[in-house]
Amino acid sequence: NEAKPMNITSMHTLVFDAYVENVAGIKDVRFENCATISLKNDGSLGARVGGIVTLPKTNVTFENVKVEAYLTGKANIAGFVGTSDAELESLTFKNCAFEGSVVSTAYAAGFAGNVHTSNVTFENCTVGSKNVQTDIAGNGRVAAFVAKTLAKDNTSNNTLTFKNCANYADVTGVGSAESAVGSLVGRINRTNLVVDGCT
Repeated sequence: NEAKPMNITSMHTLVFDAYVENVAGIKDVRFENCATISLKNDGSLGARVGGIVTLPKTNVTFENVKVEAYLTGKANIAGFVGTSDAELESLTFKNCAFEGSVVSTAYAAGFAGNVHTSNVTFENCTVGSKNVQTDIAGNGRVAAFVAKTLAKDNTSNNTLTFKNCANYADVTGVGSAESAVGSLVGRINRTNLVVDGCT
């Protein structure tokens, strides 16, 4: 049987720590017109935690999705996706927003913690706003959008694209002289970076 896409639309309740895997004939997952509001935790989160998806195993698209979250954890903590595998061909964010705070001992970001996916695209996305205080802090790789990106191997040709995106958050690297801190992305390894019309 041919794998079919799964669409999740107009969701206003929280899907937290979800594990989206390529099983049961699901080829692609799409979140559209959704909101996760006032997600908080007690600081006991482990590693690879995303406000919507922890570890996607198939292509994922977010469109018109807003996450308001206050997360603290050990590693790869982010508002949308904790870690994305090299198995994924694409991870797409369009007209999405993150507000709140993320604090991690390693790899902290508003959207995605540790990215290994071939093609990652952000279009018309924001972290924070002029009216909402948003803070991203961590030890190691820290950024408003993506903490770290790393291709599977030297032969891979990964691309990370930002188009018309904006960061209003305070991004801070703490506790290590080796922290890689950035507005869009913390550290890039074996990945092509394309930035167009971002502030």
